[in-house]
Amino acid sequence: MKKSAVLKNAFLLLILNLCVLSFIRSQETIDSTKLTIDRIFQSGEFRMERFGPYKWLGEGDYYTTLESSDSISGARDIIRYNSKTSERDI
Repeated sequence: MKKSAVLKNAFLLLILNLCVLSFIRSQETIDSTKLTIDRIFQSGEFRMERFGPYKWLGEGDYYTTLESSDSISGARDIIRYNSKTSERDI
């Protein structure tokens, strides 16, 4: 009877050790080169520059948008772009 109790305790100890090792392994440091949900949405690393507001003109040949002015500090210019050639007009 004693032998079976010792085997039962040894088996339970083995299972407990496996659970603890599995938990410790899952807590290893995360590779920062891997893409994660937190990295995408919280780090700001993937944020794009804002585009717009924009307005299409005619049949889609041109569109206008607001951009920071090169000549007046703090001002914005209305810029017209040709959608086929990307030609820029102020």
